[in-house]
Amino acid sequence: PAARMPQVAKDIIKIRGSQLRSVGKIQEQKFFQKQVGSVLNVLFESEHFGHTDHYAPFFLEEPQPSWVGTIQQVLVTQINPKGLRGIPK
Repeated sequence: PAARMPQVAKDIIKIRGSQLRSVGKIQEQKFFQKQVGSVLNVLFESEHFGHTDHYAPFFLEEPQPSWVGTIQQVLVTQINPKGLRGIPK
């Protein structure tokens, strides 16, 4: 059983965790970049923010108050460190 296996040192755990988060961020940005120019469905949680079908954060360039709680098609125009950005289709 795993309980009897040698334990990994805490400093190694921290290093591996940091490496994993770094690789994850790089992969996330690659995925975001592939979405630029795409038309996606977004569920809007506020007048300017929502999530795509793949749970990617999406920010509208211009707020759309009537879109809150609805799924709308948008055009992804760029990425930013926090997610995708775009305009209504």
